[in-house]
Amino acid sequence: QTIVYYHVPADFDNPDLPNVYLLTVPHGEATVQQIIDGFPLPGRYDFKFRVRIGTSTAWLAVSDRNEKPPLYNGKVTMRADRLAWKVTEVREERKMERVGSAEPKPRKKSKAEPPIIRPELQPQPQAQPSPDKPSKYADLLDI
Repeated sequence: QTIVYYHVPADFDNPDLPNVYLLTVPHGEATVQQIIDGFPLPGRYDFKFRVRIGTSTAWLAVSDRNEKPPLYNGKVTMRADRLAWKVTEVREERKMERVGSAEPKPRKKSKAEPPIIRPELQPQPQAQPSPDKPSKYADLLDI
């Protein structure tokens, strides 16, 4: 079996205390595609594999999914950066980028322009009591 160690930074996972899942492929024979296909969480992710470079470590994006993943201390260790909770969200975003959005893009505000406040959200002036008309609470205050 292949043991895959992973963490999801968006979930505040600690890379030093990774999550684990198992593949039925023998250790050392799994491809990047098999590891990605076996990933247990729903959604769309960008996967990077931990590698040692000299005395430090780095996260490597593997472009050929038919390759075997690099090992870190003899283990498959990866970071899964979430792109979307649902696969369809990413597909729709990409489609909109290619075709052009049906909705108009918001206009960039100039720094000199004051913010626009909808009329219903603007503060309304409060009615001031008339000096010749006593307050409705005057009898309670003995005025």
